Order: sequence, then C-alpha cells, then structure tokens
Amino acid sequence: MIQSKKFLKMTNKTKVLYSILGVLSVLILWSGVVMFKLVNPILLPSPKRVIQELMSLVRTNEFWLDFGNTIMTWFLGLVIGILFGVVVGVLLALNEKIWFIFEPIIEFFRTLPSIILVPLISLFMGVGLDSKVLSVSVVVAVTIISTVGIAIRSINTNYKKLKSAWKLTTYETIKNIYLPEISSHLLIAIKASIPLALIVAIAADMLIATDNGLGKIITDSMAVFNATRMYAAILIVGVLGYLAAKLSELVENKFIHWKGK
Repeated sequence: MIQSKKFLKMTNKTKVLYSILGVLSVLILWSGVVMFKLVNPILLPSPKRVIQELMSLVRTNEFWLDFGNTIMTWFLGLVIGILFGVVVGVLLALNEKIWFIFEPIIEFFRTLPSIILVPLISLFMGVGLDSKVLSVSVVVAVTIISTVGIAIRSINTNYKKLKSAWKLTTYETIKNIYLPEISSHLLIAIKASIPLALIVAIAADMLIATDNGLGKIITDSMAVFNATRMYAAILIVGVLGYLAAKLSELVENKFIHWKGK
C-alpha cells in the first residue's frame, strides 16, 4: 500500500515535470521564431516583452476590474444556469408529453455553437453585465436541461413504479427517486459546463459592447494594434482556462463514483 502511494506520488511529480518541460519548449520555440525573424515582430512580440507587459498590466486597477467582471460573469452564469437547468429539466421530464414538446427546442439550442447566442441575447438585453451573465446562463442551462431530462426519461421503470406503490408525492418522487438516480449524469454535465461557461464569458466580453472584461482587453488591444498587450491578455485567459479544466477534473475525481474504476 505504501509502495502504491509512493508510485502515485512519483507519477504526479513526473506529470508536473513534463508539464513544465512542455511550457519551456513552447517558450524556447517562440523565442527562436522571434530571434530569427520568421514572423514580423510587430505581429509576434518576444515572450520577454509579453511577460513584461503582463506584469505591467496586473499592476493596474483597470485590469482587476476587467478580471473581476469576467470572473463574476463566469461564476454567476454558471450557478444560475445550473440551478435553472436542474429545476426546468426535472419539471419538463415529469410529464412525457411535455418533455417531447420541448425536446426539439432544447436540442436545437444545445447543438448551436454557444457563441452564436451571445449577440442574439445582447440584441434583446442590451449591453452590460446582465446581458453577459444571461448569455452564460442560457448556454449552461440548455446543457443541464438536456442532460437532466434525458437521464430522468431513462430511469428504470421499476423505480418509477415505486411512486405508485409507496404513494409518493411529486416532491417525494423527485427527492427520493429522481435526484439520486440522475446525480452522476448531472455531475458530468456540470463538469462539461465549467470550461464552457468561461468560453462564453470571454466571448461575451468580446462581442458585447461592454466597459469591462478580459475579452475587452483583447479586442481593444487588437483595435489599436497593441499585439504585446493582446498576447498578455490571451495568456491570462489561457491560465483561467487551464484552471477551469482543473476544476472540472476535481469535480470528476471527487464526485463521479466510477471514475478510475
């Protein structure tokens, strides 16, 4: 048992070392491309200049307003989308006829590229944080509704018969039968929604005329051809995306019971 833990620990250290090696390889390649002028330096500044710009950027109050705005859009949109999606998904799936009425509409929006919904929502909601949060919420909610609805419809009929045998109310049926049965499916949908919500939040910053957001830094920098600041902002977004992926992985490892079995 001790040897297994040591092996696992060594494996994790090895993964970290390989990850660092990968990052260093990209930086060396990037520096080489700039040094030998394979790409116009105006279009691709050196890693040193980008990191210096990043350090300069994070020292400004404006950056933290942009950063906080994007994080708030991501978090609020994710939470609202999950809660709304679970409630609506369960309510629609309780009645087979109602579910099949709405299923084509849900699947239509679920299969649309998520970014397409951003300008559509801003058309009705206008600009600002509300519009961005709603964009994220809708994309997440559609994913959750589809997953919850399909999971409930696929529950073993023997479990559903318990409702009549035990004379359960609708609330008791949802609490004691449906929610335990769909929990694994729901967690997988939440895992997928975490990075998806960040993608939509950044896209909303870029596509909606807003005062704050990391996506706005990218579009503003591109508009004035400030490639160094644009790459610095992209690096920050990339780190956030990496953290979102790790958060999804944490959800998977901690709550999805068959992971690794």
